[in-house]
Amino acid sequence: MESDFSKYPKALTYVRNVWLDKYKEKIVSTWTNSVMHFGNMTSNKVESSHSKLKKHLRTSQDTFKSSWTKVYALLELQLVEIKASLERNLP
Repeated sequence: MESDFSKYPKALTYVRNVWLDKYKEKIVSTWTNSVMHFGNMTSNKVESSHSKLKKHLRTSQDTFKSSWTKVYALLELQLVEIKASLERNLP
């Protein structure tokens, strides 16, 4: 924005000080609430997925087969959630 409107420094200062600094969380919240995000409420999708995986695995002492079974079950659950979300949101 600043490079696009560099010819208007006073206008940039006004928009930043009066609008953006004051209302940026509300603007972003409104925008993210209008975008389908499959229940992911963090800004980092990898962080959210990693957290879900850790909760699902519960321990680092499982065998590979046991861990894989849990990972596969989590992936199946996520697929079901995504399909359900798509069905709810498509006309």
